[in-house]
Amino acid sequence: MKKSNKSVKSISSDIIRSKMIVDAAEKNAVVMNGEKIMNVPVDLCFVDKNYQREIRGTRSSIIMDMANNWDYAKAGQIQVSYREDEGKFAIIDGQGRWEAAKTAGLLTILANIKTGLSDSDEAKLFAEQDKNRVKVSEHAKFRAGLIAAKTDPDFSVYPELAQIMKANGVDNPAHVSAITVALHVMKKDPVECEWIFKTIRKANWHDCKAGYSQYVMKALSIIYEEQSELLPKVDKNLIPYMQKTNPGFFRDAAGTYGTPYVTKSRNVANIMMKLLCGDNVMTSKLKTLMAEANLA
Repeated sequence: MKKSNKSVKSISSDIIRSKMIVDAAEKNAVVMNGEKIMNVPVDLCFVDKNYQREIRGTRSSIIMDMANNWDYAKAGQIQVSYREDEGKFAIIDGQGRWEAAKTAGLLTILANIKTGLSDSDEAKLFAEQDKNRVKVSEHAKFRAGLIAAKTDPDFSVYPELAQIMKANGVDNPAHVSAITVALHVMKKDPVECEWIFKTIRKANWHDCKAGYSQYVMKALSIIYEEQSELLPKVDKNLIPYMQKTNPGFFRDAAGTYGTPYVTKSRNVANIMMKLLCGDNVMTSKLKTLMAEANLA
């Protein structure tokens, strides 16, 4: 698909605007102790979602309060990386302040501009942050660490988990939505963690939407911890059903046949355990659902 003339002009304009800002910042660098400090237009800043997550939940109210009581002194400088080819500034540190500035209607925000960084360099700087008022989550740190490791193999936030994921074909950390669950299991029992990722891979769920979701990973964890005697039956009694369906199918089956007021992951685990035990009633129910969904 060709880009419209309007889109091309917009990109060209962004590149020119950002270049002028960086040039001015570099001229002032001597005065600023070598740092490139400039007011950057908020519309030229963005968040790389490969290693940062959107702000939501309780942080949203904090940002709204910051916007309503904007204080330049308290806001200080955000840290950005100049991406010359895009004419944009990737935010490394200061996503919340940037969001607040936009909400407050500000056109610019003071920034410390880093130049010459690769995406991996940016991710590494992001993962190493530890002095922020709002701490970088383990999930965000881990995702950033995997991206940083593409150009720096020695860098890893959680090397054991990174190794397990890589061994089981996880190339894109964004696919693993339940990093927090994986880290929890990893710290508790690395063997269990490896078994979970291997099972998902065997089922061909590694490329499925929700393949690495909380309810899938927690369900497998429940089976491993509570019904370890059933593990030898996984390849024969469970994997075939997983290969013919997808995580969403098991989620919907749990909603239909699960127990009310029980977590989704527990209901999915219960269905999987019944399959492992060769429960004819559950097997029949699932085959009916599979036929209705054209998965038989």
